[in-house]
Amino acid sequence: MKRAKIIANKKIEIINVPEPCPGDNQIKVKIAYCGICGSDLEEFHKSGDFSHCFGHEISGVVTEIGKDITKFKIGDKVAVHSYEALGFSEYTVESEERCIKLADNVDLKEAALLEPLAVVLCGIRYCDFKIGDTVYVSGCGSIGLLAIQALQSFGARKIIAANRNEFRRNKAKEFGADYVLDPSDKSSEEIVAIVEKEVGEKVDFSLECAGVNASMLACNKVLKPGKTLCALGLSPEAMMLSPFQLFVRPGTWEPGVKIQGMTPFDINMFEVGARLINEKKVNPLEIVSKIFPLDNIQEAFDFTLDRNIPQIKNLIKM
Repeated sequence: MKRAKIIANKKIEIINVPEPCPGDNQIKVKIAYCGICGSDLEEFHKSGDFSHCFGHEISGVVTEIGKDITKFKIGDKVAVHSYEALGFSEYTVESEERCIKLADNVDLKEAALLEPLAVVLCGIRYCDFKIGDTVYVSGCGSIGLLAIQALQSFGARKIIAANRNEFRRNKAKEFGADYVLDPSDKSSEEIVAIVEKEVGEKVDFSLECAGVNASMLACNKVLKPGKTLCALGLSPEAMMLSPFQLFVRPGTWEPGVKIQGMTPFDINMFEVGARLINEKKVNPLEIVSKIFPLDNIQEAFDFTLDRNIPQIKNLIKM
């Protein structure tokens, strides 16, 4: 079968490997689509020590089952919840605990986006968001845009979004943000002033989805004392927040904020995401910019890295 492999900095090769065979408690999946994640891009343009966790936003169809499998049958549509599934391949095998059975009418393109949606849902679920909260979302890529839709569904009172890219700011408006700002030439204090003007006060909850220091600082400063900053943006960049900034607010004796990172290790959030998609409360296909065949994966990654091209999320079709 075909599998994509990173062989050098910004260089991917299609190799041929034997098709995997499922173990007793595994299913074999013919992969339909796999999304290109920011973590995949990090692997793509680093200089060495490439990880095996390449491609993890996976949907497909069950083609073979192990003898101990009870939850799946051949022909079932599934989403795979694994960071070691090597999703840029024609087939993968995974334990049944790491797979979600999907309804027959589910679009497998949508199902490939359940993993980033689960990231968002875990952040909302475990980072203290409450119905009626005001929210600041910094970064309007795939995670930020899905967050805006999900937060609306879960009862956010007002959503302020920020992004440097005009195309993504316009997308945030389309996805339902109440106010969108360009943080490019603004200090965190200026951003606070804008948020307070639009909301009437600081916000109850902030989502950091850009993975850059300026974004983290703004998400910290726009929050009410004691509230939670949910850090979802992935980046190797160091975040320059001092412990003092967490302990008290600079220039005041107000309590600082809580900062919590989140990854989608709760498989229940995949099921919640599938339900939100089925009920049309979240429409992940609206973030898909382009779909590339597996043989063109080098082109797909080069395209995705080009920040001059208006785009949000790209998929690989097997």
